[in-house]
Amino acid sequence: MDRKICGVYVRNSLNNLDSIRKQIKIGTEFCNSNNFNFEYYNENGNDSKILRKLLSDIESCKINIVWVLNLKRLSGESMSLTAILKRFRISNIALYVNDSIFDFNNYCISASAISAPYELEISADNDADFCVYNGGRD
Repeated sequence: MDRKICGVYVRNSLNNLDSIRKQIKIGTEFCNSNNFNFEYYNENGNDSKILRKLLSDIESCKINIVWVLNLKRLSGESMSLTAILKRFRISNIALYVNDSIFDFNNYCISASAISAPYELEISADNDADFCVYNGGRD
């Protein structure tokens, strides 16, 4: 796939339209500043149908980049965050969390961090519930 098509995934479990609008605005600005074509994936609640559509579009090579405001948006009821990250990695997705590229080779996620506004801990953390170092090859 030559074109860079970004899936802008927005979700808010409280149906807060201001939050959804903010995510769409920031995601749109990010895509425009990087010259990415983009498509919105607006969950607008707890329904995981849109996440499944995003994953399906990734598998069919329609999307090769995903943008989320923070990783908490990706963790839904139907699939764990680690399972979603694994699918992204296998599909060679460039994942942007706000304006930073996600490093699939080195990251830690803790249960307490998942509920925080910025839940990603990039560095080694002895208290983390799940860590990947060197792409999980160690």
